[in-house]
Amino acid sequence: MFQSALDPDVAARLVELASAGARIVLVHGTKELKQLLTNSYTEHERAAARTPGLDGRDAELAATVTELLALPTVTEVDDAADTVEALRALGVTGRAEFVAENRSVLSHLREDGDLLHLYVYQFLYETEAATRLEVALPGEGTVYRIDAWSGSLQPYGETRVDGGRTIVSIELAPGETALFTLDRSAAPAVAAPTSATRTVTVPVPVPVATLSEWHIAVESWDAGELQTITEDRGLGYTSREVRPLTAVTRLDAGSGALRPWKDIPEVGPSVSGVGEYSTEFTVETLAEGARYVLDLGSTSGGLGSVRINGADPRGFDTSHPVVDVTDDLRTGSNTVVVRVASSLNNRLLARGYYDSVPDVFAEITGSPEAMQRTVVRDHGLVGPVTLQRR
Repeated sequence: MFQSALDPDVAARLVELASAGARIVLVHGTKELKQLLTNSYTEHERAAARTPGLDGRDAELAATVTELLALPTVTEVDDAADTVEALRALGVTGRAEFVAENRSVLSHLREDGDLLHLYVYQFLYETEAATRLEVALPGEGTVYRIDAWSGSLQPYGETRVDGGRTIVSIELAPGETALFTLDRSAAPAVAAPTSATRTVTVPVPVPVATLSEWHIAVESWDAGELQTITEDRGLGYTSREVRPLTAVTRLDAGSGALRPWKDIPEVGPSVSGVGEYSTEFTVETLAEGARYVLDLGSTSGGLGSVRINGADPRGFDTSHPVVDVTDDLRTGSNTVVVRVASSLNNRLLARGYYDSVPDVFAEITGSPEAMQRTVVRDHGLVGPVTLQRR
């Protein structure tokens, strides 16, 4: 609890809850974001210092807060940074808890009987370095990693057991998300307990092939004709609706190295749409029990899919476009088709769309009136693309 205002009746209820064992921390000296654009905050010098209105009950609230703080399950801190340690001193630990401090990952945990579903997100997507962390989950069992784009489930080996908790070691690229499930009805994959602190080890990928030569074709999307739909239901009137169509033109760029569409003469800087990339590669041998992934390098932030040897297409995380292709690989020659979509930025810029779009941030902040501004963006698969064994 950190806000300055608290209803006296709510404070009395908190006394009841704390008396029954609930842990409560009053956090003083905080501030709450009011508006990001103007960098304005609401200051809370003291938590629960007054009532929300002019009800004359401030003294009653103060007495109740004094009673609250006298309970053994309640404490207060003067610095928000001390909140976690204060909670731990009261015996509170997180269900999905970082073993060591990490300020670049957000997590969320859902419980379904014996199953714990963990979601983690490396939200500092503009950084260049991956982050490594360990997350402690309550209970012991087998951990699986879920591919959110294909729905596939694979046992996850980077785990250990410590003090009745399962420690999951994770590496996340900037902007990458990951899903894990701990099945507490199954035996742990790693049974021997170890120290709660250790260096996180992540298997080093082994390069198998580099895919550098591709056939490239781009479906250029632009505004098409206007289609008029007429409907007469015999009620004495006729309705007409105009539906804009999309004009799609296939631009064949031949074969060559990967580069942004704006740098391909057959495509250019004014195109938005979907690129299709195809090539062949050879795998001499497939190691038994190994997993194979196709690392696309960069898709310029574009959504897309990978199809190996004509199998079903598999999607990927645009922040970390790595696709598990183990089940579709074969020894000898393999074909791969990668499709990557772009935003509409370059096409809209070429059509002059932004010239009549006001800059909403200038409007909100009271800055001089201005139009939306953008530049030609890199679109398409730019790689480097490598097949790796993990």
